[in-house]
Amino acid sequence: MSATLAIARREIADKKFVFIAAVAFAVLPFILAAIPGTHMGLVGTLITSTIFASGFAGGLALILGSSFVARDISDGRMSFYFSRPLSATAIWFGKLGAALLIVGLSFFIIFTPGLLLSVASAGLWNRAFPAEVGAAMAAVLIGCLVLLLTAHVISTFVRSRSAWIALDFVIAVLLALAIWAMVRPLFVGQALVLTGRVLAGLGIGIVVSIIAAGAFQLANGRTDRVRSHLALSRSLWLFLGAVVAIAGAFVWWVFSATPHDLTTIYAQEQSSRGAAAIVVGQARNRADYHAAFLIDPATGAFERIHPTDWYYADFVARGTKLLEIVRSTKSGSADVFLRDARPDAPRFDPRITVTARWDSRVAVSDDARQMAVIDGESLSVYDLASRRSLGTVQMPKDLGRLHAMFFPSPNLVRLY
Repeated sequence: MSATLAIARREIADKKFVFIAAVAFAVLPFILAAIPGTHMGLVGTLITSTIFASGFAGGLALILGSSFVARDISDGRMSFYFSRPLSATAIWFGKLGAALLIVGLSFFIIFTPGLLLSVASAGLWNRAFPAEVGAAMAAVLIGCLVLLLTAHVISTFVRSRSAWIALDFVIAVLLALAIWAMVRPLFVGQALVLTGRVLAGLGIGIVVSIIAAGAFQLANGRTDRVRSHLALSRSLWLFLGAVVAIAGAFVWWVFSATPHDLTTIYAQEQSSRGAAAIVVGQARNRADYHAAFLIDPATGAFERIHPTDWYYADFVARGTKLLEIVRSTKSGSADVFLRDARPDAPRFDPRITVTARWDSRVAVSDDARQMAVIDGESLSVYDLASRRSLGTVQMPKDLGRLHAMFFPSPNLVRLY
């Protein structure tokens, strides 16, 4: 611990000029407020101080992150530390702690005077402090931490001038795609709370992985820039792979919910013959994730319906068929499937692809031969049997709110 503190003190002493620049930026909002005609006021001064503090801290985090270790290694100055009885972890955490402390102190030096002046207004205090101001400060400091660590990783890869950087890029892209594949189903399924928790967990895991990988980098790479790159790369991708795997296992557990896990049922629909039912509800210990199932009440068999950007399902043909409309990958279109109503019935090629949005209104005839879709200001009718469009008409702009739409008879669509 003493070695870590000694290195941190040395780093802060070498960069004390940063605090002088921070003081200058702290005074600048008051100088601007004193200029005639600006009319900044207390709120304007606080906003200006926040902008200067955030910009200064973010830029400083990028500069320090790209130089506090990688530059010392590439310029051959890291041997100064290893020539002394210092461990690699003491060097890493001493330099990292000093960089974080410099960024944090610089932010508060610039931000605090404007905040203290604004506190003089009681109304501003009650309206903006402490929740909003505290959240803003936390967001800026967390962002600076991410910028500093990201800059360190990129700077290490670039300064090594090694061809291994191409492999690092490929692995980074694959991990990003894996994270997107995990988070997207939660987001489009409107499980926003759960999405935020998964992203927060991934963010914490990524930050911890970079910090741990930096310690391994100095322990195994020491003063050689190529060895340092390889040590950071191996440990970083191994840790991040473990983080993504854990997150993937959690998301898989979320989607593995069964009808027995439902604690609250929000919606249900049963076919007219009672052969199948659609049940939507909240599953146990899964926050705001809404699980949907197609269930056979007689046998207990079920099929899990995964949420998508827009999903519509209805029993048609006197309850013997299930009509599903799923937004396709093509923007503004959706695939229409007509299948047996029993769970796990095969879903063949889409019966037809229609123009539909997430808020489109849909009606299907009793014999499941025709379907009407209102997309914005147009009404389109499709013949599902022949897989073709029967026509599109513009809806009156002063139509008002649509309460109901259905087929009272073939070839007739009625709207209320």
